[in-house]
Amino acid sequence: VNIKGDGSKCNVLVMDNVFWVNEVGVTADKVFQNDTQPAAQAVMLNCNMNSGTHGATKNGFDYLEKHGKVDDDFIRKMLRPLREARIWLPQPAPEGATSVQIHRVICSSGKDAVGVEFRAGK
Repeated sequence: VNIKGDGSKCNVLVMDNVFWVNEVGVTADKVFQNDTQPAAQAVMLNCNMNSGTHGATKNGFDYLEKHGKVDDDFIRKMLRPLREARIWLPQPAPEGATSVQIHRVICSSGKDAVGVEFRAGK
């Protein structure tokens, strides 16, 4: 994450993200950079990183330090749209129409493997 330009009206919250790293020595300073002038109100917190690269993380996983400084009011302000969001409830499909709904699908597969396969019928 590299923020550049005029930061006078810029607010950034990077929170609870997982970063995939492919090299040794990755730190919060490398993952999150606030290069705005004047400085944007920005913070990265509660993030971690995964890696398959030997020595990049502890056992394939590691935490990233908090980067940036903001107060609790800033975090509440940035999370307000999430708190105000309302879940859409699916409705039955109209007569004669087909309804395909996929809810929260997370897919992971190895090389040359099929991760998710959808088929019609039984």
